[in-house]
Amino acid sequence: MTRPWSEIRYEYLLLAIFLVSAAFLLMPWIHGNDGAGYYAPTRSLVVDGDLDLQNEYEYFVQDRPLAAIRPDPNTGKYYSQYPVGVSVLWLPAAYLAHGLSQLLGYPANGYTTFYYWILCFWSALLAFGGIWLLFRFLAQQFNRRLAFWSVLAGWLATNLFYYMFFEASLSHAVSFFVMTLFFLQCHKLQYRKAYNPYLEWGKLGLLAGLVFIIRYQDGIVWLIPGIIALGQYVDFRQKEKKPPLLQLVGAHFLAVAAAGATILPDLLMNLQHHDKLWVSGPAYYHGAFRPDQWWYGVKVLFSANHGLLFWTPVVAFALVGLFLNPKKAERNLILITLALHILVTGFWSSWDGAQSYSHRFFVGYIPLFMYGFAILQDRFTKRQHRLFRIALIFFIALNGTLMVQYGLRMIPSEGPLDIEQFLTNFQALPDMLAGIWDFIQSKIVPEK
Repeated sequence: MTRPWSEIRYEYLLLAIFLVSAAFLLMPWIHGNDGAGYYAPTRSLVVDGDLDLQNEYEYFVQDRPLAAIRPDPNTGKYYSQYPVGVSVLWLPAAYLAHGLSQLLGYPANGYTTFYYWILCFWSALLAFGGIWLLFRFLAQQFNRRLAFWSVLAGWLATNLFYYMFFEASLSHAVSFFVMTLFFLQCHKLQYRKAYNPYLEWGKLGLLAGLVFIIRYQDGIVWLIPGIIALGQYVDFRQKEKKPPLLQLVGAHFLAVAAAGATILPDLLMNLQHHDKLWVSGPAYYHGAFRPDQWWYGVKVLFSANHGLLFWTPVVAFALVGLFLNPKKAERNLILITLALHILVTGFWSSWDGAQSYSHRFFVGYIPLFMYGFAILQDRFTKRQHRLFRIALIFFIALNGTLMVQYGLRMIPSEGPLDIEQFLTNFQALPDMLAGIWDFIQSKIVPEK
């Protein structure tokens, strides 16, 4: 049975935005220090058939300062300072690019724009998969129109769009996708009454492991399934008709085992390069923990130096929505998780995200912000809905302007945003538009 246009138009609009953006704005490159660190293991395994990263280091260091790949002081082996999750999830795209390069007669060395275009498109596609799943979830929880405007706010008015298309060779687009799957799976386990506990907890364990080996600091979200599991034991004691305790324990044990199995490739990579399963300290850059920065969570949110709400004020609406969540247990769990993430980020030596468009450490939490947008809109009157959409158009325009100025380095990539400079840059609007047009023209057809 054919679905009416009124039911599918929002999916087509989201797909059209993605395809047009990918065609004209996707930047096929390995960006800076971080991009090289994430791509090197993928390229080495696919092209060289090994995990020796020395030749990747020698290639990328020719045109950029490179700290993400370096030799271990004890073993002498070259390693990437980043966990392997992104590198693993890029393998399908890298193998496809390598096979097509051989088939079409392109240089099959892993360093061409053809490889980079497929890789970056894959990252953007994964992130769009997350957006699509969130739209379907919010449409079920609320309605399709509300779901559309919620995901649009989280996509076009935040830094998610930037890291999908302009710096897709970093971890953030992939992180958004995996965190989306993780949060949706947590919601299912918390609120769905009938499910196969072994299957669903096993899936959650796999996702929890992936979250960790993409960005270690996002392991904070393990708090959520931990509390859900504790809640199930509390419910077990209170129920008259009790489910089998062995089943409950077995499902939770399976989740832990699945998470451990997913983390195993990262441990084996450490063993390969460092002769030990876990590495920290001078041999591996985790950033410096600064206990004197206990109050920097305020700066993480409000500082001109990439503060989340300073650069991306639309998130304030999402936070209000999360505070208004009528599901008390879910509300408290989400807010505590966000608060911990803000606190831990504040303790970090690079609390501002260094070179960061808005605050890049929050891209993985944008699924929660989309949920907050939906909860807030669900409380709106008809007139308030119109006002919110007008405001959203303004925030999308603001975000787009900031992206252009940031991308063209009319505002600094590191350090605080100067509002006066930002406004003064509008005098150079013709140059901005010309720069955008030159960029689009250069990216319509990828080079070999």
